[in-house]
This record gives sequence, structure tokens and C-alpha cells, in this order.
Amino acid sequence: MKLRINSLGNYLRIALLWVFLALSILSCKKEKPVETEDLEFIQETYYISEGDYVNVLIANGNKEYSLSGFDEELIVPMVSVTDFPAGAIYINALKKGTTDIMVKDDISGQAAKLTIHVVDPFLAMEVSDIVPIIKDEEYETGQAIRDKIRTEPQSFFDFETREVLVLQQNADNQFWLFKNEEDAVRGNIHKSGEFTIRFSYGGPNRLQLKYDGSEEAVEYDLYTPDQTAISTLLRWSQNSGAENNTEKAQSSALRLSLGSERAEVRQNTSPVDNNPQLFLIKDFTSFFKESYPTVERVDLFQSMRIYERSRYLKIADGILN
Repeated sequence: MKLRINSLGNYLRIALLWVFLALSILSCKKEKPVETEDLEFIQETYYISEGDYVNVLIANGNKEYSLSGFDEELIVPMVSVTDFPAGAIYINALKKGTTDIMVKDDISGQAAKLTIHVVDPFLAMEVSDIVPIIKDEEYETGQAIRDKIRTEPQSFFDFETREVLVLQQNADNQFWLFKNEEDAVRGNIHKSGEFTIRFSYGGPNRLQLKYDGSEEAVEYDLYTPDQTAISTLLRWSQNSGAENNTEKAQSSALRLSLGSERAEVRQNTSPVDNNPQLFLIKDFTSFFKESYPTVERVDLFQSMRIYERSRYLKIADGILN
């Protein structure tokens, strides 16, 4: 009888040991360290126009960041953790110069260095489609003109799709044309020269380009149905310094655009393209009237998609001042 009691006690001790071992294993599984994300940015160098700001998105991270090492006289950066996908840094540019920001992820302990160049105001645009606006044409005439433009776009405009035009407003008023974004990164300049731009809510609105090595200037009418682009261009207007009520100017410019005949170009823009757009306009009426006498007017609108504060363009060092 005593032997049976001892055996039962041994079984109980062994069972309790297995129970404690299982609980210990479960406890270890629950105490696994929390997984963290690596700190990543889309790029490491950013150009910001003096007096403007940019929204630097954080591509990956843990939404707890601290900033250090920057020159407070040049920039004022602020962290936001609400932006997709992993937060952002809003950077206000106070005056020209170059500084670095050390961004630390307070969860992972990782750090990244961003180089910020505050430069003279610049405007960068990517060349997009040509939109023909044909007035009072017969169907066959209009279709023939559109087909010709579609098959020979290089014959009608000075830019090709995906080219990048950068204007910088300062004493020199220089512009640079790159064949694509990759060439802008490498600093491979396709063409360059000087520009003059006039844009106000009263109009007329013009962009004039004078290429290096040429005495003649090319001039375009400007048009945009986009209020963000209107605001951007008003900041560029040489005569806008006296305009103190920017909101009034934006509203007036929008009403003028929507009330004009050229407002119909809005119908030709893609509804999924949310980037602000500027259109460079040339009158080709005389060119097409020779072959199509019934046509009353032909305007070609070259769409230019503006790089704004949340759409970055990488530009090689030494291009912008």
C-alpha cells in the first residue's frame, strides 16, 4: 500500500513539472520583443525655394522621431506622424544656405541624415500630353488634325513627353531642360537659357524662353484650370508683389479661367491626375488652315505637370543656386 502511495506521489510531481514547463514556454512566447521597422526616406537630398516649405515623407519607420543638428537660421522642421505611410517632416525654408537634419527613430534607435538646400525660388515641371483645341471644325477635319498631331507631336511643339523643365527666378532667371528625370538626377542638361514669366489674375499670362546660343525667344500663352497651380504661378508673377490679397487673386484668376473659351481644356485632362498642371499654348491656326480651310482656330496646349511640395524631383548638385 505504501508503495502505491509513493508511486502516485511521483506521478503527481511529474505532472506538475510538465504543467510548469508548459506555462513557462507559453510565457516566453508572449514576451517576444516587439518588431520594429527600419527608418527609410525616399531620398536624402532636398531643394526648397527660399520662403517656401516642403513635406518630406518618411517611407518607413515607427512614427516616433526626434530631429537635431540643423541650422535654425535656415530652416524650421516639424515632425508629423499622421502622414502616410510612416509620418513626415514639414520643413519651412527661411533663407538660402545648406544644412543637415539628423532624424532619429526613437523606437528602433536608427538615424538618417537629410541634406537640405535652400535656394532661389524654382519651378519644376514634367512635360505631358499635347491637347488640341479645335474650334468650329467639321468632324472629318478635326479628326484629321488630331491624327496628324498624334503621329507627329515633335513637329508641333518644342518639348517631348517626359522632359523636365526647371525655371529658377533670380537675377539670371535661368532655365534648364532635361530629357527625363534620370538626366536631372545625373545633371545631364539637354538645353538651357533665360526665361521671362508674367502671370497675374488680370493677365495676359506669358512664358518666354531664350535658349543659349540663340538670339530669338520662344513665347507661349499660359493657362491653368488648377487652383493650386494658380497659387504657384502667382508667387512667380513679376507684378504680384503689389498684390497683398492672395486669396482674392486666386479666386479672381480661377473665375477668369473658367469663364474663358479655353476653359474647355479641363475636359481633356485625366480625372485621375491630381498633380497641378500648367498649359503652354501655341496658335497653329495658320499652319492647319492651308490644308483645312474650314477650320476657324487650332490651339495646341502642352500639358506640364508641376512638381509640388509632396512630389519630389531629384536634381544634381550644382544646378540650382
